[in-house]
Amino acid sequence: MNPIVIWFAIGVACMAGELFTASFVVVFFGAGAWAAALVAAVHPGPEQELAAFLLVSLASLLFLRRRLVTVFRGNKADASATASGSGGAPEFVHTGAFAEVTKDIPAGGIGEIELGGSFWRASSSMAAPAGSRVRVKGPSPADMLVLEVEAVQ
Repeated sequence: MNPIVIWFAIGVACMAGELFTASFVVVFFGAGAWAAALVAAVHPGPEQELAAFLLVSLASLLFLRRRLVTVFRGNKADASATASGSGGAPEFVHTGAFAEVTKDIPAGGIGEIELGGSFWRASSSMAAPAGSRVRVKGPSPADMLVLEVEAVQ
């Protein structure tokens, strides 16, 4: 079988394997396999192909993994600081912010508000119909993704 096809298939298998592991390791071996396929197309030879595979796999693993993990999974220090400071809600969601009700909020139930260009689930002790203005009291202690609001007169 053609070594280009073999290396390419190994690369595809590694990329597919990364979808199941989410470890951000296997993907770099897939990139190395594709580099080996490119070398096989330009300068065939098992030694050169293996060298390209190892060089690209290990170099990308060492130099790119940490950066890509931070990009795709986020910085845990920043996430914990945000979660402890505002209950997981973004910084602009603070006590006193005004929002518009987009879906009715029944008394003691959950509806929806628009705040800062985003839609949030919201709860209130009093009913608030769609179109009314509310003031954000903060994240709900029961569910940090739900904002507690109060009607504004």
